[in-house]
Amino acid sequence: MDKFCKQILIKLNDVDGDPAGKYYDFQEDLDAVAKSLSVGAETLRSAINYLHNAGFIDYAKSQSGMVMGFQLNYRGVKHKEFSQEDQKTFWKQSVLTPVLVSLATTIVTSLLLPQLPVLLRWLLSLIQ
Repeated sequence: MDKFCKQILIKLNDVDGDPAGKYYDFQEDLDAVAKSLSVGAETLRSAINYLHNAGFIDYAKSQSGMVMGFQLNYRGVKHKEFSQEDQKTFWKQSVLTPVLVSLATTIVTSLLLPQLPVLLRWLLSLIQ
């Protein structure tokens, strides 16, 4: 998530009462929110779409299915906690797991290397 999306989440959380209960209408509220963030309405609309796809914002739709507005969901209200959990998951998957696999491979290789001549003879006996 980029800095601008974080600013949006901080802005939307900075309301009286429950931030998840605050509804923002695309027709009535978008320009005011964009102005408060010093960006254009279309830039804000694109960022809102990104935040929706990332699971931080829910769209409010009319009965015909047209998107009329948006509001923060639980993930959007607690975005800092979720970001910390996402970072922990990233570090586990991207750093810790490869290091552990490499360590295990090194240990297995160092244990099998002295036994290599015996293993090769055994494999050759199976082939013949």
